[in-house]
Amino acid sequence: MQQRDPLLSDADAVAERRLAENWQAYYEQLDRPRRAWADLLLRHEWHQFWTLTFRAHCESAAGGVHPEAADKAFRFFVSNINRELHGPRWAKKEHGGVVWARGQEFHRSGRIHFHAVAAHPEADLNSLMRRLSWMDFWFKHYGIARIEPPDSQGDVAGYICKYATKGGEVDLSPNFGRKQPPSLFS
Repeated sequence: MQQRDPLLSDADAVAERRLAENWQAYYEQLDRPRRAWADLLLRHEWHQFWTLTFRAHCESAAGGVHPEAADKAFRFFVSNINRELHGPRWAKKEHGGVVWARGQEFHRSGRIHFHAVAAHPEADLNSLMRRLSWMDFWFKHYGIARIEPPDSQGDVAGYICKYATKGGEVDLSPNFGRKQPPSLFS
């Protein structure tokens, strides 16, 4: 049973489920720039969905983390995963480590959180890393993380289209497109 995202209201959770089930209809409703993002991201094979939130902090008026600090936290997280998988000189590897695409979104409270898709360029990322350990890592340092493998390619498409429709910022890993990761769905 899939756990409900704590940042979603009941109505948002229903909308998220409907989107996952009807991603093609949502895709066709996208404007050209958002459809272009979805097309770019759907060319890639993805192994995991990440939702990364931050704890409330007193120093910010909205209780959140500054976008630059959030970006550094995300990159630190990915760097640590790469370091565990490939050692301290992981950036020198031909494949460049874990490939990701990240959407930045602000919750209604004003707090930033990330939605990302990730893959390893040479193997199933789910078989290389223990997802719960990395969820614990994020929790220890920043807040709540959800890391899940997709059930289908339609699942991936729905997830990507959902965040393309929200109009947030999308960032790509430096090695995006360098190598096509293996598919989880033959």
